[in-house]
Amino acid sequence: MMGTTNRVRLIPLTVPQLQELAATNQLAATLPDIKLMPGVADAAVINAAKIKLEKMLELDALDYNWQTYWLIFHLADNAVIGTIGFKSLPDIKGRVEVGYGLVEQYRNQGIMSEALEVILTWAFKQDNCKYVCAKTHKTNPASKKVLEKNGFSIYYETEMEISWRLQKEVFFLHHTKEQFLCPYCLHNGSTILLHNDDWIFVESWLPEKMDSWLIIPKTHRTTIAELSDAEWTSLRPFIQQAQDYLMTNNQLETVQISWCASIQPASKKHIHLEINPQ
Repeated sequence: MMGTTNRVRLIPLTVPQLQELAATNQLAATLPDIKLMPGVADAAVINAAKIKLEKMLELDALDYNWQTYWLIFHLADNAVIGTIGFKSLPDIKGRVEVGYGLVEQYRNQGIMSEALEVILTWAFKQDNCKYVCAKTHKTNPASKKVLEKNGFSIYYETEMEISWRLQKEVFFLHHTKEQFLCPYCLHNGSTILLHNDDWIFVESWLPEKMDSWLIIPKTHRTTIAELSDAEWTSLRPFIQQAQDYLMTNNQLETVQISWCASIQPASKKHIHLEINPQ
């Protein structure tokens, strides 16, 4: 067992447990003290369990948690109320997709958001995971809220589906510094390149400024005068770190740095430093 909140515990299934679930829709033999709520082991879950099992048997045991189902166990009701899990190991770029499901009577209570936070915390503590992705149907606003609560951003949309992405650094910042969560700090999954206690350094998401970068205060500031002494103190060395990064990774020896007072939409004031090639 690993990962517990005030309401739920996540239990990653072993190979024998997943075998029993796939074969019988139950866990009576391998987890006799665990009750499955009706609807947890539906046809979709059983079919997915069979696929997961085939892939797990090809993996090293240390990697099982990336492929198996994790049960969502409700502590007060002493029952499994849903499942969550990844669809593979992270790829060579550190990306992995997550999926989840909850029986109807437990939805819209924030439970899935808690469960997702637990499994994300585990995933991002693994060295090979840099991004977690997810997909939702546009007709499923509840799933959208689950992802947004954990810091996911939209990076692609089709007529029917939304694709989401969460970067490791964004997740940990999201859960350690709530004032960071200004919607104009990170837009559509912008990648954080560097960060310290007070600032983040990101690639610009503006189409007309794809070759520029931003240094943004984690705490929402509308004017320079609002910056604290600590923010000013940490800014100078952070600018140097950003310049060193650009010199090493983008071969930029000279850049122009200037203060700006808004990020799209322009009506929303949020000061930041803009860095452009010179």
